[in-house]
Amino acid sequence: METSTNDDEYLREKLKVFHQPLIGKLIPTDLLTLLGDVLSDKDASTIKNFTRQISFEAGTDRLLIVLVEKTEVPGRWRMLLNALRVKKYEYLLNLLEGTTDVQEIDRNMNLINRFRPILKEKMNPIAILPSLVHKDVLIVGDRENIESESKNQGLQAASEMLLDRIHRRKTDWYKLFLETLVENECEHLVQEIDPDFMKKRAILEEEAERRDRGELDSATMENYDSDYGEALSDMKGLNTDVKQGSAFDEMATEVKLVKQGSAFDEMATEVKLVKQGSAFDEMATEVKLVKQGSAFDEMATEVKLVKKGSAFDEMATEVKLVKQGSAFDEMATEVKLVKQGSAFDEMATEVKLVKHGSEVDEKVTEAAQVNQTLTTPIQTPTTTNLTLTMPSQTPITPTQTPITPTQTQITPREPTEHDELSGPVRSPPQMNTNVQPEPVTPISIVYERVATVESDLSLRNYQKELAQPGLDGHNSIVVAPTNSGKTHVAIRVMEHHLKSRPGKIIFLVPTAALATQQKERCQEVLKCSAKVMTGDSQLKDNYVSMSVHLRSNDIIVATPQMLVNSLLSDDVSFKDFSLIVFDECHRTYEDTPYNTVMRLYFDLKFSQEGARLPQILGLTASLGSGNAKCQDSADFWVKQIMTNMDTRKLVTVKENIDELNEIINSTDMEIVRTKERHNLEFGDLINSMMAIIEAKINHAYADFKRPPACRDDSRYTEWCSKLCKQVTGTRDDDLHRRLKIYADYLEVYHRALLIYRDARCSDALRYLKEEVDDMFFENTAVETDHEMHQLFEEKRVLMERYNDHDQENPKLHEVQARLCTLFRTDPDSRAIIYVKTIELANCMETWMNECPELQPLNARGFVGSHAKVGLGGNTRSENDQILKAFRDGTHKVVVGTSILEEGLDIPRCNLVILYDHVTNEIQRVQTRGRIRRDNSQFVLITSEQGPAAQKERVNEVREEMASVAIERVQKEVEKNPSGFLAKQRDNQRKEKLERDAAKLLEKQRLQNSPVYEVKCNHCRTFLFLSSDLRKIKDIHHTIVAAGLRDRIMYGPRRKPLYVDKDMEHGVAELCCKNCQTIIGSVNKYTSLYFPLPRIDQIVFSRADKFITGKKWKKVKDVFAIKPYCSIEDMRFIMELSPEDKKFYTL
Repeated sequence: METSTNDDEYLREKLKVFHQPLIGKLIPTDLLTLLGDVLSDKDASTIKNFTRQISFEAGTDRLLIVLVEKTEVPGRWRMLLNALRVKKYEYLLNLLEGTTDVQEIDRNMNLINRFRPILKEKMNPIAILPSLVHKDVLIVGDRENIESESKNQGLQAASEMLLDRIHRRKTDWYKLFLETLVENECEHLVQEIDPDFMKKRAILEEEAERRDRGELDSATMENYDSDYGEALSDMKGLNTDVKQGSAFDEMATEVKLVKQGSAFDEMATEVKLVKQGSAFDEMATEVKLVKQGSAFDEMATEVKLVKKGSAFDEMATEVKLVKQGSAFDEMATEVKLVKQGSAFDEMATEVKLVKHGSEVDEKVTEAAQVNQTLTTPIQTPTTTNLTLTMPSQTPITPTQTPITPTQTQITPREPTEHDELSGPVRSPPQMNTNVQPEPVTPISIVYERVATVESDLSLRNYQKELAQPGLDGHNSIVVAPTNSGKTHVAIRVMEHHLKSRPGKIIFLVPTAALATQQKERCQEVLKCSAKVMTGDSQLKDNYVSMSVHLRSNDIIVATPQMLVNSLLSDDVSFKDFSLIVFDECHRTYEDTPYNTVMRLYFDLKFSQEGARLPQILGLTASLGSGNAKCQDSADFWVKQIMTNMDTRKLVTVKENIDELNEIINSTDMEIVRTKERHNLEFGDLINSMMAIIEAKINHAYADFKRPPACRDDSRYTEWCSKLCKQVTGTRDDDLHRRLKIYADYLEVYHRALLIYRDARCSDALRYLKEEVDDMFFENTAVETDHEMHQLFEEKRVLMERYNDHDQENPKLHEVQARLCTLFRTDPDSRAIIYVKTIELANCMETWMNECPELQPLNARGFVGSHAKVGLGGNTRSENDQILKAFRDGTHKVVVGTSILEEGLDIPRCNLVILYDHVTNEIQRVQTRGRIRRDNSQFVLITSEQGPAAQKERVNEVREEMASVAIERVQKEVEKNPSGFLAKQRDNQRKEKLERDAAKLLEKQRLQNSPVYEVKCNHCRTFLFLSSDLRKIKDIHHTIVAAGLRDRIMYGPRRKPLYVDKDMEHGVAELCCKNCQTIIGSVNKYTSLYFPLPRIDQIVFSRADKFITGKKWKKVKDVFAIKPYCSIEDMRFIMELSPEDKKFYTL
């Protein structure tokens, strides 16, 4: 009985500690037969179902739960180990028995996943199976399953199964797999996956041939441990030979450090200690440093020997290798020999890589007190001076100072904000070795420089002025006009980091469209490797993690959410980067992705004292004023952005302002006011329908606020929004249904009126037909539905009588006149037209391509890919092609929304039209910046009665306020920099405390959250409970509950609207089963289909209280939503009745 208890405790402890490796490696069905004494038939059946229907991980989790719970069965731990041994799970067996350490199970698999499409296409899985089974990478059961998969599904499916299984058993599976590919004449695949593996293999084969010919002694080479497929072999020590007799006749310690790749090919350090006689008559220490290649610019070696008493009770040898250049700033190797008793009972060798701070002058880790130094001969009965032998150099005695032609002169620098964390600024190291170096905490450097930077970048004087604070190591925000070359300023700072500091660089951009442009610029100027990481690029790359890309690229150009995801998943850390560039950094506020990055930065800064943080560099044409109404508010906004970005350096051009003004193309805006339509009969028909609906609403519910008289402006849009909220709060279900139908039709007519105001009557009518057709369902229609549909049909007959010629829009006429004049004068011109909505962009594109005078311009709409669900949006690749065609003249005009405003470089653009659309002062600067040629035009076309002209004047004032705010803040910083910094740090700490308190409150709310009924916002039918909601990846809101099939239904299956790493989006529509209204969409995740309701299509009800909103964060203060648990929630789904389970399996 005691054995059973101990076994149970051991099981619980081990399985808890090693849960993640077991989940990631084990195929649970392998062990079912061998664990028959523990598992019942029901247990085995459940585990099989979890494995086949969900995943290996879910089945393994269920297996581990059963093993722990079956406390009545003794010897379960022994049975588990025996089962792993029989099924040849070498890595897991060694792990559980304590003979190996936990490894990162996904490291090499990430590299295989990157090349998975190529392997599936070119690899013959059947041909390599025998070798893999022979090497125990796979077992016979794997072979049978893969062969069966090949017969049933084909070779590619078999390859997929093989690649999913190869990493699960052997510790060195990656090397064995590549060797198998080579043996089966697939060298071309291995060369593509891991070129350094082939190089190493060639070296080994050459040495073997030379050894067979007697040309080499039996020298040994380091084992090649490929890390992510790169030549980044760990530093290894430790080929130590100890000879023991009555006394130590000879003791030798040899340390070899081997690195493959672009840095140093081989470096060996050998230390020999010789003892003769009953005492140390002679001691000789010899250090040899072998350098091959062009890596080390400077290398220093220091050997210290510590003696206590009449014999050496402790002996320490410390070797310090210092490299200055593009790779390691500092590398230290420490070897310790520990003597216990009358002879050396234990000998330990420790190798450490020391790196600290963004600029390291010198760091050394000492083993013990120093009795002798390198500059003083060791006093023994017989003394042999130490010599340092360098290749192609004469020996240097310890009292001499090595001087090399490439030695770098280090000068003191101005302190930066990083010094608070990384320690005080140090002076250049002195030759006086009696000075004790201060101890530091070693931090491993993971990523090395991929290539040497070769830049021919030439900056103007004002650009050098903008770059200088960044070159000095300060966090800084560069504010300069569009087209002033801010990207080249950033590249100059990046070049400095690539040449002088360890760590990689990440260049953040707000949109995917901008990522490709900035990546090409970086590669063109710096001649180094760079990689784009956006949602679309990840889809093409099979979702290779950022850590893998960092192995083969010095620069990552990414959207901020890519970095956030990688940081939250611990794929990378801030310590991996020396510099983060924020393009369009004015976006760093509130809950934007940019600010999320910086919040994670502050979490590290204030939670780990002395943490190494990357330098921050922001770029923007304008920080804006934050919609300020006074100058003090604008000042506060600028300081808040600086606080968010952890910088006190706000950099603008001052000394070279004249040079800047000569470069910048300053184009004033021209405001053109057009007349109203002469014939408004089409619009009058729409207005008449809206008036009828307003009267019906007022008759049914008199408490509604009177609508604005003008139905085609923003005030009416706001009124419609408030109307929907009031309708939601109606307690009577029948009245709610009527009012909801009225409100929906009223909103559709309002949008049609907006299209009619800015485009043609045919565009508005087409929109009305499509929307009304989507809203009316004959099978579920109530009396009010029929009433509204009949009203539209009556008016539609009248509206179809009007044509665009009778209803000519003066604003469109003005656009046509401007474009014709421009291209008649200069046929090689380019024009951008900014509009407010995606619908209007599509209407404008259609109009220009139907207008005979404008057809030769081949106009094209440019809208974001996020809009493609039912709104005619473009994919990322489509937008890239549109921009390329716009630059080369295939499309001479593009019509777009705000996605075109920031950063995109169109050198030939000489006309920008704001089509009755004005946003804020930042967008004013950005849109004006799209003009790149002399004698260009910047035009606002608006109607006489429209508010755009007045809003533009407000933006002009706020733009000036933003400029003044920058000057005032700069003066404040110059006057009292320490005070400004102290106040900034206080604000940062305060904001972090507030965020931490909010997280704690969220956890507490989750435990005591009230439960609401969730109902359809159209028919008020009960759908589910708020406690059934789950958040997948903290973004997608789904439902996990029984009985959903009775209240919710899926539309027909369709091709996913888009696909990301582990989710297929929009595979079907989600509908209320009662009224058949679309209330959301369906996504496929972990092989199951999850309903994703839209919050604006549902209502939360509790005690006659109704809550609705347009965004999910609206309800976070009302009740808490649990995160989705892949094991717990999947277990719940799989245990549902067969009918309910079908809701998730389609």
